[in-house]
Amino acid sequence: MTIAQFPVPPIVKTVMVQAAPARAFALFAGDFGRWWPLARVHTGPDPVDCAIEPRVGGRVFERAADGRETPWGTVLAYDPPHRLAFSWTVQLSSEHPLHRRGSRHQGRADAFGLGKARR
Repeated sequence: MTIAQFPVPPIVKTVMVQAAPARAFALFAGDFGRWWPLARVHTGPDPVDCAIEPRVGGRVFERAADGRETPWGTVLAYDPPHRLAFSWTVQLSSEHPLHRRGSRHQGRADAFGLGKARR
């Protein structure tokens, strides 16, 4: 069986906010767990938080009620309030039904210009 390779264009979502660039960046990166829909989008049982570590090489991860952390990705660029880029490689536990169906995404939050944020 041969699987055909095909290019997938990036998905781009733009959100306009009424905030200064530094505030928009801080809310997007620093309060990630506050706006992420963790009740709907999580990888393990009993999620309580998710976060972005504020540095290149930092983790994007989920934390469960028992303290267990599941990596979601790695910070590739961190330049407040101008640019944030991270890989998105959710590492599921072997018990998870989709653990062999990994995917790789890159999320970018750049153009934190006056009054707007893009992600």
